[in-house]
Amino acid sequence: MEAKENSGLGVAGEAAKMAKSCGIGSSGCSASYMFVDKKKLFGKLCEKYKEVMEILDIHEALEKYGGLEDYYWKLVSSDKNELTKKAAVPDGGYFIRVFEGKSVELPLETCILLLDGNEQYLHNIIIAEENSSISIMSGCAAKESLPSALHVGISEVFVGKGASVSFTMVHNWPKTAVVRPITAVQIEEGGRYVSNYLCMKPPKDLSAAPRVVCKKKAHAIFNSILYGKGESLIDIGEDIELSGEDSRAEINSRSILEDSAKIITRGRIVGSARAKGHIECNGILLSDKAELRSIPEIAAMHPEVDLSHEAAIGKIAEKELIYLMSRGLNREEATKLIVRGFMKLPGMGLPEWVEREISGSP
Repeated sequence: MEAKENSGLGVAGEAAKMAKSCGIGSSGCSASYMFVDKKKLFGKLCEKYKEVMEILDIHEALEKYGGLEDYYWKLVSSDKNELTKKAAVPDGGYFIRVFEGKSVELPLETCILLLDGNEQYLHNIIIAEENSSISIMSGCAAKESLPSALHVGISEVFVGKGASVSFTMVHNWPKTAVVRPITAVQIEEGGRYVSNYLCMKPPKDLSAAPRVVCKKKAHAIFNSILYGKGESLIDIGEDIELSGEDSRAEINSRSILEDSAKIITRGRIVGSARAKGHIECNGILLSDKAELRSIPEIAAMHPEVDLSHEAAIGKIAEKELIYLMSRGLNREEATKLIVRGFMKLPGMGLPEWVEREISGSP
């Protein structure tokens, strides 16, 4: 289980290539977990972090902790829908636990791949105990040549009192894939959860609606950068409940569409205590056949709730293109430059490899 900090994933061939496409496999990680098709390939934990955290396959964790009765299927119901029923006994998934008061300075990397199989059902659990902190980098991908692919990932995230979790995910899917992440997050008093989601190679069909509960002084931030092309369909949006006094929530999305792609960005914030929340959805259409819908919803259940939303959809302004073309760029180069600038959410604090992914966007 031990690995040097600079070892990366230590795999070769198709798996290494696909992991790299998601920014996974770099040196300098604290721990790593790779799951391919229906089995764990490996899980590694650096020696210096043995007293700081643990990372196990979900089946190992269930055996070690007697069924994980306080965490397993606690935020997501196994009867939620047909997919969760099929995932009642998952193929695998990771269990990450950061011990109370501990901080993980280096990021933890996880990688989920479909190489030869056509479906996988995973269950992931993340526990950040009181006053702990961790940054997780996750990549998911499937081989381009697969005639069909179904990825179902159940994730339950427990952010303890005063704890901090940063979760960055990159999805690179073939156009045959159907992807169904089912996520729930519980943030205790003073906790903070940041989600950065980047989908640069969209699947045939992606639907995700993370459910989040913020307790007193908890803070949730969700950033999404979405690229739709071909005939892909992306339907994504967070459902955040601000149930604690002085809790906060931010939902930000940037969408770029071309060809006949369709993206629906949803965002729902409900304030039932003195709290503050904001939803911002912006998109650019590069094709007259593409479709983008923004559906923000805010609901106040307390007189001291401060909630707001804004959405903007349009095309690249001709005057911006003309200005850049006057500086020596052709029309295609000018368009790419504007798109890259648009997709960089301010204050997102993305890792360098994610920034590089955006810089290579169309």
